[in-house]
Amino acid sequence: MVSKIEFGEPCLREVRLVRKYELEGVAFAEGYEKSVSFTFHSGHSGNLSLRIEDVYQAKEVYDLFRELLGKAGMNKSMGWLFVEWNVSGTNREAMLLNIEKSMSTEWKDAFRAILSVYDK
Repeated sequence: MVSKIEFGEPCLREVRLVRKYELEGVAFAEGYEKSVSFTFHSGHSGNLSLRIEDVYQAKEVYDLFRELLGKAGMNKSMGWLFVEWNVSGTNREAMLLNIEKSMSTEWKDAFRAILSVYDK
């Protein structure tokens, strides 16, 4: 069972990299004093990447994202955890509705912007 997670406001910003947007956020896992910072981006069509601060409670946040976005492996490097999802075959609208229920409408809209970059 996933812990109760609360999220701060999303920060969607345009970047001048291969990717068009980065979505930064902070999560607060129930039972922990320290927050967890994270960043999502999409480097190419059907891809969604997460970089999350490597702190103990990051697993709680990662578990929630696995519920919302599907199973994915995690790599660790220099104080950060990295996760990559292939979301090209998923039902995007259902995924966005789950994000809205668990996070907020603002988060759903921010994820929609990231995922729509490669739409034709």
